[in-house]
Amino acid sequence: MCLSAGFSPLKTLRGSVRVCHAQLKFTHVRLNMQHVRVTRPDTYVRPGVTAGKAAGMAVVAVPSLAKQSHLYTSADEVINSLLDLQLEKWGLPAFQDRIEGTLPLEPWCIGGPVIKGFGRGSKVLGIPTANLSPEGYSAILSEHPAGVYFGWAGLSGRGVYKMVMSIGWNPFFNNTEKTIEPWLLHDFNEDFYGEELHLVVVGYIRPEATFSSLEALIAKIHEDRKIAERALELPQYLKYKDDPYLKSSLHQEN
Repeated sequence: MCLSAGFSPLKTLRGSVRVCHAQLKFTHVRLNMQHVRVTRPDTYVRPGVTAGKAAGMAVVAVPSLAKQSHLYTSADEVINSLLDLQLEKWGLPAFQDRIEGTLPLEPWCIGGPVIKGFGRGSKVLGIPTANLSPEGYSAILSEHPAGVYFGWAGLSGRGVYKMVMSIGWNPFFNNTEKTIEPWLLHDFNEDFYGEELHLVVVGYIRPEATFSSLEALIAKIHEDRKIAERALELPQYLKYKDDPYLKSSLHQEN
């Protein structure tokens, strides 16, 4: 198998290669053109895919830019990021690090005042999200692929709650900007726009995807919620509920 990783962040690549270490004797990993300035991704990445196919390998492509999957049509599979690599699809030993449908991550933090989003969460989906502005977080967002994550949320003056979060372009609505949309898994009686929200992200569920209908999207979001709620009761994830970053938000006033 040839993995054409394009311009994927080196941190993500190294982490996945470490996880793959036991399987490397079965797998050829091609980390091509890591430090070439991105101008036309098709110019650099397609030859890697073509070379793998010419060598008789199954090729999994990992586009590093949003909405570029159409450039990899000759690959056997196109995945959103290395977090979505499933070796068992290719007859190789599966990764052993998934827990209850989730992938544990090295925790990372993000926070800021809750802002108004597109107004679709409550009105269209029936799912009230507490959106954060992506301003000032371009470096963090570039390190973490679009997808559905989960963890803990500290809301100023209120408490710490379970949360599931979408990061990306929401393909169903075809957004032009990458958004951060946490859903705090608690029933609130009022809006909290402007309040300080701190997030500790501890795991990954799935890549972002488009859906054939609004009903299918809503059903998938509720499935994500159930996965996150169950996972956050596991000791590996529950311990981060006491993270100091969450507690710091509780002492901030509006």
